[in-house]
Amino acid sequence: MKPLPRIHNLSQTVSMFNQGCASFEQAMSAVEDRNYANFQTSLQRAARDVADTIEWALKAYLDHFPDLPPEDRRKLSKPNFYDLMVLMEKWANPVMDRDARRRLEGYRKLRNKVTHEGAIPPFEEVRNAIQETRQIILTYFPGVEAGHLQTFSKEKESNVLVKAQGVRELIRNYERRLQKLREQKSKFGFNTPPEISIEIEDIEAEIKRLQATIVSESAGPIWPTTLPWNDPYYRLPERDGELDLIVQHLLKKETQWGVFVSGLGGIGKTATAIEIGRRCMAAHAFERVLGDSAKLDFLVDGRVAQADDKAVLNFENFLNELGTQLDRPELRLKPFDEKRHVLSRLLDQAPYLVIVDNLETVQNATQIVRDLPQLLGRSRAIITSREVISANTLPLILKGLDETDSLFFLREDAQTRQCEDVIKASDAVLREVHQAVEGQPLALKLIVGQAANFGLDYALAHIKNTRGDIYRFIYWDSWQKLSLPAQEVLIYLGGAPTSVSLNELLDVPFSIDHDDDLTAAINQLIKLSLINVSQPEGKKRYAIHELTRSFVNSDLPELWSQQGMA
Repeated sequence: MKPLPRIHNLSQTVSMFNQGCASFEQAMSAVEDRNYANFQTSLQRAARDVADTIEWALKAYLDHFPDLPPEDRRKLSKPNFYDLMVLMEKWANPVMDRDARRRLEGYRKLRNKVTHEGAIPPFEEVRNAIQETRQIILTYFPGVEAGHLQTFSKEKESNVLVKAQGVRELIRNYERRLQKLREQKSKFGFNTPPEISIEIEDIEAEIKRLQATIVSESAGPIWPTTLPWNDPYYRLPERDGELDLIVQHLLKKETQWGVFVSGLGGIGKTATAIEIGRRCMAAHAFERVLGDSAKLDFLVDGRVAQADDKAVLNFENFLNELGTQLDRPELRLKPFDEKRHVLSRLLDQAPYLVIVDNLETVQNATQIVRDLPQLLGRSRAIITSREVISANTLPLILKGLDETDSLFFLREDAQTRQCEDVIKASDAVLREVHQAVEGQPLALKLIVGQAANFGLDYALAHIKNTRGDIYRFIYWDSWQKLSLPAQEVLIYLGGAPTSVSLNELLDVPFSIDHDDDLTAAINQLIKLSLINVSQPEGKKRYAIHELTRSFVNSDLPELWSQQGMA
């Protein structure tokens, strides 16, 4: 093996990478020895070393450019991570694409959590960081040979993942029992028998203990870091059976190629898709979960926050992400047809579950819906979108929770956040909360969060009178996509006291030239989940959710005026 090239800081970069690999190997050995304390410290050390290696590698690569302008050279004297990313985008050959930069930023954030908060990093994320860092070194330093870089035992890695899978199955069994007990406690209220409360406490403590070991060993090894796999999900009494039917549908080999989950923003599409994925993995029907989220906006503490990277996901970027998750990162450098052919073969060799989250923000979304079936082979897919796109999939249209599930959701979320106001609230008060938002999960979570800080009375009054960010998050994207006739119809329905028929709408003096335009407007509103369709006595009638009505009658007048349509 040849010596390392004489590049400034390269030897230190390789040494730091090898330290990270050694720490990762020690962490896996600690799992086999059941020494979880040593496992945690070794995994933390590996995460720090590998993230530091990334920065050293990028700096070493950029340092060797002789024609680097003085301004860029000054940035390298004391670079921050953002500067390095900007310079790599400007100078690197091959160019580092959006997905790679996003993942590297994720590893940097992971290191910061480990360093400043003492967090235990997810096992697979550290493994992915090691693999990607190895690829960076081999790509940008041609003189470095694979033998210069340490590897880790695949056999030990496999043992860690198998052990974690068994622990997860045990946790799921406990969670099923816990759900039944909580349902009983919810019915009994203040008269709950003490033995139920004691068993709930015991099971919660055992789940917490088990979760501590599984998070330490391999936090989500079968899930990609691009999806919120560890977000909590409450197994709702009424909706739960429907999800089990969806799972059974996905497990059938002769079934359609996937499930299409649609509904308004904040209705729980992502959480539902992730829960379906969890249940599929519990059935051991798929090798692992793959996928990506194109979500650009998040509601945090009642305010809309933008994603760090505003670049819109497209089909080729999605294929690049799948390639990375399947340990084929080099595919991003291949021609489009070649990478699609290779991925098609990989997805047919073993069954994977592919999740595409927030399809409505994907560039050329129809291409994914059109081409994904040919790509999947033995694999299956779950797609979430605010907008329904015709596809040969099982449709799951999410609406607000019914009253039973709303009350269950409120009490579960209140237990999670220790919100006494909601925990102690009567069913009558919680029904009022449900009616105010028509069971919209995001709004229910917002109420619990505000109740924990300001009291339930304030939270309920605030959601009834609120304007701004929550409506923008739920409705703004859909509103912008509506045609002018569809906007007019939505405004009209917002003022209608009851549901209306097509004949009644035909009598309204809309600025619509033909009846077909009205039908097209109604179909667009249905497609975007903005109106409900009922058929009493076999005749279609149209109405809107109460939360939608609040949006129409609060924020929309101002928007309508700004468009010159008041």
